[in-house]
Amino acid sequence: MSDWFRDAFDEFYLTLYSHRNQEEAARFVKVLGKLISLDNLHLLDVCCGEGRFLRAFGEAGVVGFGLDLSEALLRRLVAAHPASAGRVVRGDMREFSFRSRSFDVCINMFTSFGYFQTLEEELRVIREAHRVLRPGGLFVIDHANPVWVKENLEPRSVREVGDFLVEEKRRILDGGKAVEKTVVIRSAEAPSAVLREYRERVSLFPRYELEKMLEQAGYTVFRLLGTYDGDSFDEPTSCRLIALARTV
Repeated sequence: MSDWFRDAFDEFYLTLYSHRNQEEAARFVKVLGKLISLDNLHLLDVCCGEGRFLRAFGEAGVVGFGLDLSEALLRRLVAAHPASAGRVVRGDMREFSFRSRSFDVCINMFTSFGYFQTLEEELRVIREAHRVLRPGGLFVIDHANPVWVKENLEPRSVREVGDFLVEEKRRILDGGKAVEKTVVIRSAEAPSAVLREYRERVSLFPRYELEKMLEQAGYTVFRLLGTYDGDSFDEPTSCRLIALARTV
């Protein structure tokens, strides 16, 4: 499958995922603030998108920087928050355009991982995060829990979002190692007219595999969360797999 992520995160994406709101990000920042002091920390948000986590961390006293490949999402971020213009960079998450040991915290949120065709490419992302973190720095990686995905996958759904009808078809691939979603966007007034169609493919990493990858890259995992509200990870029931790891 081609590099679908190069084209998927456009203006339509912002409409489709408008339910991922600022309140959700703020709840997670509050959870993290109970585990570490956030005041004046330097943070890098890898795949920052339109910046909802950057905004939430900024309100908690964090100095935030962002990296994302999508021009559309970065334009939206800067238009809404002009002061962020000098702190966000367009680039590939396999090679960060930031100096080594520049940050106290690095985050990768909302399943912005598992996009590539090889495991080595995925490891490059984790290693790059390690490179830009200071000794003892914190890496937060937020992935979908594969067990929950397999048990709760909705094969097909249709919903109306503003002026659009959005059809999403989902299936598990490679014996449970990946999930694919085909998205078809139509006009609500003229449903026969297809405005946009694309596929997303995300590799699924179970707990043991994600922990192994982090350890190989030089981290120690010290906590696993299962929700943005800070609930402990429970493999049969948690919708998220959020790993908190320290550089060693």
